[in-house]
Amino acid sequence: MTVDHLANATLLAVDQYFDLYDDRVDDDFRLPDNLPPAVLPRDGLALCGVLRSASKLTGRSTPLGIALRSGELDKLTLNMPQGVREPFVATQHDLEWVFPKAYDEDVREALDPLEQIVSLATAMQAFPADWSKGRTRAIGADWVGATRLPWSNLAVRQINQCRPPLEVAESSAHGLAWLRWLATRILPFPTFLLSDVRVAALLGVTPLSLKGTLASSGSGVANQLRACIFEGPLSGMQPRRFWRAGIIELVESFVMSSDITDSSEVGRTLVKLDGNLLAHEIDDPVVCIDRDYRELDTIASRDESQRLAPDGWPPYADPAWALSSSIESEGMDELLAPRAGFMR
Repeated sequence: MTVDHLANATLLAVDQYFDLYDDRVDDDFRLPDNLPPAVLPRDGLALCGVLRSASKLTGRSTPLGIALRSGELDKLTLNMPQGVREPFVATQHDLEWVFPKAYDEDVREALDPLEQIVSLATAMQAFPADWSKGRTRAIGADWVGATRLPWSNLAVRQINQCRPPLEVAESSAHGLAWLRWLATRILPFPTFLLSDVRVAALLGVTPLSLKGTLASSGSGVANQLRACIFEGPLSGMQPRRFWRAGIIELVESFVMSSDITDSSEVGRTLVKLDGNLLAHEIDDPVVCIDRDYRELDTIASRDESQRLAPDGWPPYADPAWALSSSIESEGMDELLAPRAGFMR
């Protein structure tokens, strides 16, 4: 790592664990013994802080992105909900993101960490350099891609509902406030961007039939749904997401009314338009999560679910729910939303 790297790089990906006294290190680079602890970063988290501070002395005109890579994220994120461990650790440690070094074979829809790094670096390359005072939200909405959509007015309103940063300090890491907000507070949660299963719940169809339709159908419904897929910055950091605004507009166009809120009726209408879709026929559908904040891949009825108030869940996101049958079996009692009013 040189001063030139700190001055010109877009993104640094730092390993969490390393041994600067390893015998395999060339003698020219081996550190002397008995260095004081204050001058020797013991792990990647400590080194990230050093590099962040050093980058500010190089005269950079834009903030430097720094992410952590670890092959032992389980150790680093012990007792954290595993479905949101990356954004939680990134937020706690002043990082843009935290990447595993390999696929997590136990996780449905696991992503390639290298492709995630490319997605983050690409988003940073396109990140605006000029955040004029008073225009922060307009600039951010344009960067996210909302202003170029057929339903841009609704998309921008939904973005603003999600409390995007109002001020961006260009000379510090906070110059990346919009990028961090999108990465850690929007994409992992049901906000103005939605996952497959949540879109299926809104459309009144089963998640499996929605995925099959998107994969192979050439119908008008399928093409309109594909047009709602989010392809903006950081889209490779999470599984597929859809613009909520686009889905809402499509529902209204499919049923020819803005008054219908029953997703079952929407589903029955869509099945007539595309035979690949299957209506879920669930009254008052909700999407539930497990103990690790991971979405279940099936849709539940509100009657068989209970509302949660998980730590770190954005107040502007859709409410979190869990199956009533899972509350006790998965030890989720402490995540239940409190009853209104204080105990007497």
